[in-house]
Amino acid sequence: GIAAYFTGDAPRYVWPALVLGLLAAGGMILAGRHGGWRVWCMVVLMISLGYAASHVRMIMVHAPVLAEPVFFKPVSGIIEDIRKQEGATKLVLVDVRIEGMILERTPKRISITLRKPAEHIKIGDRVMLPATLFPPPSPSMPGAYDFARMFYFKQLGAVGLSPRVPEILEAAAPRDAEQKLTALRRWVADRLEQQMGAEESAVAAAMIVGEQSRVPDELAESMRDSGIYHILSISGMHMTLATGLIYFVVRLLLSLAPTLSMRLPVKKIAAITGLVCGFAYLLLAGYPVPAIRAYIMVACVLLAVLFDRKGISLFSLAWAASLILLVSPESLYTASFQLTFAATLAIVALYERFGQLMYNSRAGIFRRLWLYFFALMLTSLAASFFTTPLAIYHFNRVAIWGVVANMLMVPLASFWIMPAAVAGLLAMPFGLDYWPLWVLNEGIHLMNEGSRWVAALPLANIVLPAPSLGGYAVMILGGLW
Repeated sequence: GIAAYFTGDAPRYVWPALVLGLLAAGGMILAGRHGGWRVWCMVVLMISLGYAASHVRMIMVHAPVLAEPVFFKPVSGIIEDIRKQEGATKLVLVDVRIEGMILERTPKRISITLRKPAEHIKIGDRVMLPATLFPPPSPSMPGAYDFARMFYFKQLGAVGLSPRVPEILEAAAPRDAEQKLTALRRWVADRLEQQMGAEESAVAAAMIVGEQSRVPDELAESMRDSGIYHILSISGMHMTLATGLIYFVVRLLLSLAPTLSMRLPVKKIAAITGLVCGFAYLLLAGYPVPAIRAYIMVACVLLAVLFDRKGISLFSLAWAASLILLVSPESLYTASFQLTFAATLAIVALYERFGQLMYNSRAGIFRRLWLYFFALMLTSLAASFFTTPLAIYHFNRVAIWGVVANMLMVPLASFWIMPAAVAGLLAMPFGLDYWPLWVLNEGIHLMNEGSRWVAALPLANIVLPAPSLGGYAVMILGGLW
C-alpha cells in the first residue's frame, strides 16, 4: 500500500483506500471460519492501511520548501540541534526568519553548515547569521539517494552555509522535551570527547547517543569495508545488550537477598526495570528506525516475561514493522529500515527453525564456547545473505570478510564495549566515569584497529553495479517467501 502511494505522479485520492479498508474489515467479520477469505480480506485491509497512512503522513509533514537559492541574507532562528563533523559544525534552526521572505514561504526548518567553530552557542539559543541557502538537493543521478525526499519528511526546507560566527539574539535554555533530549545527547557526546581519544569518542558517541557525524570518514570507510559498520548504528545488538545487562544486574542484586527473592517476583521486577531503561536509551539515541525496531522486539520479550509467555518470534518482528510503517511510512524506502529488518528476519527465522540444535544446557564450558562462536558465525552468515542484495542496491558494495570481522568484533562489543558504555553512562551524572570510559576507550581502540586490519585484507570490499528495481523486488519477495 505504501509503495502504491509513492509510485508514479498520478493524483492520489485516499477515499478509495478507506472504502476498500472498511469493506475488507467487514469481509473479515463475515468470513467467520473461512480462513482463506479472511486472509485475502486481511491483505486488502493492510494495503488500504498503508495507502491511507501514507496520505495522512504527507498531510502532517507538509511544510514550505525553498524554491530558489537565497544568497548571503540575514537568517535567524532557534537552534534545535548542533552536529559536529570533521572540520565543520552543522546547525538545525527552527522558527526561521529570512530577510525579505514572507512567513508563508519560509521553510519551517533549515540546516546551515558553519565554516568557523562556534563553541559559545547552545541548543535553545535564538541566533542570527548571514547565510546562503539552497533548496534540498535532488538525486545526483537517476536512482541515487534522494535527499530531498528525506528532508521533506523531516520538514527541512533548505540547506546552506555561512562563513560567519552566529550572533546570539536571545540566550535561552532548551524549550521543549525534544530540545532538552537533544541538549542531553550533545552533553554526553561532548563528555565522551573530553574523556576519550578523538576516534574512540566519536565511535562511542555513535553507539551511545546515535551521533555518527563525528566518526572520521577514513574510519567509517574501513568499517564498511570490513562489514562491521552496523556496530555504529544503534540497533538490536546495542538495545539487547543494554537492557539485558540492566535486567541481569537487577535480578542478580535482588536475588542476593533471600528475604526479597522469596517474597517478590524478582524476574518480573527486573523485566520492568529493563523496559524502562531500554525506553530511556531509545530516547537518548534519538529513536532511529533500527533502535525503534529493536526496542519493540526487546519489549515483546520482557512483556512476555511479565505474562509468562514466549517472546522471541517473527510476530514481534511483524509488529515492529507494522507500527513503524504506520507511523512513518517513508521509512520503507530507507536503507536502515530495509537492512535492519532483513538481517533480523534472517536471524529470527534461523533460530526459530534450528535454535534448539544450538542450545545444550548440559554442555561444558568449552563446548558452550564452541557453540557460541558457531552460532555467531551462522548468525553473521544468515544476516549477510539476506542483506547483501540490499547492500549492493543501496551502496554498490559487498564486504567479503564480514563474517570474519563479526566473529572477532561482536564478542568484543558484547563483553567489553557495551558493558563499559552502560557503566560510563550511569556514572556520568556523578562524575565517576573516568575508569569506565577508560575501559571503553581501550575496547573501541581495539575494535577500530581490527576493522582496519580486516579492511586491508585482499578483496575485502567488492564494488558491483546496482540491480534493476524489478530484480531488487524479486530478491526481496524471495527473501520474504
